[in-house]
Amino acid sequence: MEKVIVVNGNCKEIVKDVLFQETCEILVENGRNMLAVTASARVTSVETFENEMRVGVKTEFRAITRDEEGNYHVEQGECESTKGITANGILPTSKVCLNARVTDCEKVSLSPFKARATVEIYGWFIKDNEIVFLNTERDDLYCKTEKSAVENVLPLADNVLTLNFTDEMRMPVGKILDYTGAVVIDSVYPSSGSYRAEGDLSFRIVAIADNGQFITQNFSHPFTAENAEEFLTSDMRLDVEGALKNLSFTVNDSDKRVIVCDASIKVYGVAIEEREVDKAVDVYSTKNELTVDCDKKTVNTHFCLRSVREKAVSTVSVGGGINEILCVTSPVVSVTGTMNADNITADGVISATVIYLDETSNVRSTACEVPFVSNLSGEYPCETVFEPEVTITALYARPRGSGDVEVTAEMLVSVRGVQSKEMDVISDVTVGEEKETDDFAISLYIVKEGQTLWDVAKELNVDETTLSVQNPDVSQPLRPGEKILLYKGL
Repeated sequence: MEKVIVVNGNCKEIVKDVLFQETCEILVENGRNMLAVTASARVTSVETFENEMRVGVKTEFRAITRDEEGNYHVEQGECESTKGITANGILPTSKVCLNARVTDCEKVSLSPFKARATVEIYGWFIKDNEIVFLNTERDDLYCKTEKSAVENVLPLADNVLTLNFTDEMRMPVGKILDYTGAVVIDSVYPSSGSYRAEGDLSFRIVAIADNGQFITQNFSHPFTAENAEEFLTSDMRLDVEGALKNLSFTVNDSDKRVIVCDASIKVYGVAIEEREVDKAVDVYSTKNELTVDCDKKTVNTHFCLRSVREKAVSTVSVGGGINEILCVTSPVVSVTGTMNADNITADGVISATVIYLDETSNVRSTACEVPFVSNLSGEYPCETVFEPEVTITALYARPRGSGDVEVTAEMLVSVRGVQSKEMDVISDVTVGEEKETDDFAISLYIVKEGQTLWDVAKELNVDETTLSVQNPDVSQPLRPGEKILLYKGL
């Protein structure tokens, strides 16, 4: 008979706090005034080794400039790098999902023009956690068991969607200066052998109209992803995310109000199956001495997700007065999460650049920061907070008084977490020499504080059933000081 039962308690291990800086030189023609710079980053490759990952990242910069004739331009630059990340528990075969985002972007020099971005790599990998349980159906052993819940994380195959949308701007577009996009998964529906994910692709365009006016416009498009997974059942929980892989725009030649968007979206995640096993918590033999192998294992028991829509407002003072707000460039977000007994807090800063006309109608720009604190109250029975996710759904500015700009950001804040526990697992038993037996026909045992019939039977080297039959008046649970007799045939 087999001695052990093997169960997978694989978990989703979070990769976080991986920050680095990229500096890029952008070629700007002489005579052009630098107004703003934005950046975006994406993971281009991932190699896995034992306890290590090598991640390729491309960071792309866009600079908005204005020449002496008043025309606006977009100058671009990019840089690529490879980062080594230590990750305990990762293997060459591990499933890994990593993304990159820019948390800060700034100008560092004007001649030559250089920009610097702070890039964060974030995501997760599936950590193998094989748990070996003693088979409690062995005839030569008496096993005390209890039910134990074990959560196993299984990877879902990446589903890449190619989307094409046609939208109409408010005015004919002369040039697109800046844009940004985000993906939000709203609902997931598992079934036997497949799942359906529904979400939204939102993007924001800053452009110059044919008549020289600035246009800032937001768009949102729903999408549905169908993915076949043979192992899925309808009672599994799914944790599905979406990431924007590529986003580009084309202005229609015949009607310059029409914008064609081409997007590539990755839908990915994990399935979580729960299994209840009979875990041996104690074991003995009435005939032989035993050597017991015991391991300490950490297993996940519950997954949590909380989301809230928030609005943050900040006021920035500028010199020279304000005549008109022209646009706000693509924002970047830096955020951290904390948790106490009452709630979860996500706090951070949204950074962008406001381009405006001063009181003498000169074009100027100023950096703005919108700090925020988001409290995600409500039921959250998990002790771990993963890195919060913040998606900016709208960003706009308006003048306040003669020299202030009020910047408003609308956002979706989400946090994920797990509930875990550490348990002792009896994985195997080695049967040794025969026990020495006494020659007493009757044994008397006095019950100690907290003991059960199992404890007494183990002390007397007999099974519980024999004690119950020979002591029919013994109460359950046992009381301290209670007398239990064992009769043995000699």
